[in-house]
Amino acid sequence: MAKILKKIKVEYIQILFLFILIYEMIIKRTFKYDNILIISIIGATLYRNKKIYFDRDSKKLYTLIVINTVVFLLSYYKVLKLNNFILDERFDMLNSIVFKGFLLFLIGLNLNIGYEKTRYIVPFVCVASISPLIKITNFGLKYGFFRHRISGMWGNPNYVGFVLGLITIFCVIAIVCFQERLAKIIGVIFGSWSFFLLLAVSQSRNAILSVLVSLVVLFSVYSLKLKINKKKFFLIVFLFSGLIAIVLKLNQRFKSLFFIDDLLKDGRTQILKTTLEILKDNDSMLLGKGFSFYFNNLSIGHGKLSAFHNDYIELLINQGIIGIFFYLLLSFYILYLIIKNIKYNTFESNTFSILALLLWIYIFILGQFDNVIYSNRVFEMAYLIFGLSIGENYKNDKKDKKIP
Repeated sequence: MAKILKKIKVEYIQILFLFILIYEMIIKRTFKYDNILIISIIGATLYRNKKIYFDRDSKKLYTLIVINTVVFLLSYYKVLKLNNFILDERFDMLNSIVFKGFLLFLIGLNLNIGYEKTRYIVPFVCVASISPLIKITNFGLKYGFFRHRISGMWGNPNYVGFVLGLITIFCVIAIVCFQERLAKIIGVIFGSWSFFLLLAVSQSRNAILSVLVSLVVLFSVYSLKLKINKKKFFLIVFLFSGLIAIVLKLNQRFKSLFFIDDLLKDGRTQILKTTLEILKDNDSMLLGKGFSFYFNNLSIGHGKLSAFHNDYIELLINQGIIGIFFYLLLSFYILYLIIKNIKYNTFESNTFSILALLLWIYIFILGQFDNVIYSNRVFEMAYLIFGLSIGENYKNDKKDKKIP
């Protein structure tokens, strides 16, 4: 076996499995061979690296990942025991967080494929989205754009919106951070297409808002790193203002975010009231009630939901103070390392760091209004990019090579 692996470059195996996994992540919400692909990438990476590199930052990250994994597993054990050890959808949700998201983060940290190759993950994601974009477009053509929210695909229209927002961000990075004309053209075509479908078919207010905030962050980084002149600055402000105006004109659901009466009537307001009632009577604040304790059983007066539509409330109630503390510690430490990379490197060599920053902002804003931690591919893809953006190999590659 070792002789075969020597003849076949292990790097090619890593690339093959990684791009297959990314492709499946874009076209399917779940894939039965996800874990096999992830384990294969880990095996190939460990075989090629021979050892896991530890520095001060890596040790802290590994420690936080282990602690969060233990907290999630113990929390899941609570509900599993209450459920007479019968597996339900919550196992798939846990699998997505711990055995996919966290492992993909560790893969990104240790992946020793050259930056000049891994950077093409960005346009690859844009092109790989063609299949779901066609399906979503067909729904719009059949039932009317701006009339009906998509149904029957990936569970619900909000999740479709989360994925469309994710694709849009990748496309924007292809436009802004790549010098190759083909990458920019791909970014413009697929980015415009996905954002239009987000407005017209998914109509997810949360995803639209999160994308727009991410673009503001990108504009800020772009301005600070490149020190753009006043004319270019005002041009960008004008274009962004025009984009906001178009969004407000085309999407009535998004416009409702700016009216107090509409917000008070929104279902999430009722969820917050229910949350306060639960917190008052909660006798397990330290360790929480258990992973997704209220799954499909959260009463909000006019019906039942499966979650609190807020990641941080969800974590506080289900994983307790300890769970949310260590999750936020991991999340903000990742943000700190991403910002540090952006600060000490040029804009042109910061593709993954800037993408990671936008995705961090994206899922953070989404997490205020919905449950990104249960959103499969969005959470998993974000953590893969987080790992790539702060991985030791990626940092060394930027230092040693001129990035186009």
